[in-house]
Amino acid sequence: MGKDECSPEIKAGLTQAAGFIRRELGKRIRLRYVPELTFVHDESFGYGNRIENLLAQIAKQEEKND
Repeated sequence: MGKDECSPEIKAGLTQAAGFIRRELGKRIRLRYVPELTFVHDESFGYGNRIENLLAQIAKQEEKND
């Protein structure tokens, strides 16, 4: 997802599902206390994708020059 692609519906859905996910984790993982879950938007995927595209463009330009 890019910078503005995290819609309010996605945020609301994840927030609403946090309790369910926490209960399911509690069933599967042996912990005394299962921590509260919070979801935050991570822009690193978009940044990495941008870098990958730039590197691909450089590779194409180098192929043309050879």
